[in-house]
Amino acid sequence: MNTEELFERLLELFEESWRMPLSNGKVLVDSLEAVELIREIRDSLPVEIDQAKQIVVDRKEIMAEAKRDAEIKLKNAEEKAAFLVSREEVVAAANREASEMLLEAKRQANELVKQSTEQATEHLEMANRQAAELVAETNARVKELRSTTNEYVEALLTSVDKSLSQALGDVRQAQQNFKSVKL
Repeated sequence: MNTEELFERLLELFEESWRMPLSNGKVLVDSLEAVELIREIRDSLPVEIDQAKQIVVDRKEIMAEAKRDAEIKLKNAEEKAAFLVSREEVVAAANREASEMLLEAKRQANELVKQSTEQATEHLEMANRQAAELVAETNARVKELRSTTNEYVEALLTSVDKSLSQALGDVRQAQQNFKSVKL
């Protein structure tokens, strides 16, 4: 399951859990299942971060390819210029054309690098935003789960304390009754 599906399953777990009466919407949650889902979410986050890193690697490859293309165009321009230089009447034209080709190749390479950088930056920012959102949502859900669990345990202990106090009172009353009958 991917991170989004894991969050959906965690949400379903809370929605399908038994609601405690008179608890202002508190629910009893299978803590083992909730903890397992949270662990799976935590473990899935590095996958998405790895995807963001792959985008950066792809960006570097695109930039390297753009540089190779520019070098090839530059080499072609230089070869064409060398051929034209052998003819005196076209030397000036060859130089102009080679310069224009070089400028065009550099412009295209710069444009490709710029586009690649922008695209990689967008992907990386999006991946960082998603990772931050997932971490924040996981932390919020963990906090909510802890709070619900603490409230349930506190309510249970209060109930047990009350039952034990009542039972102790009953035992003391029985002891008093026994003493009064004994006399």
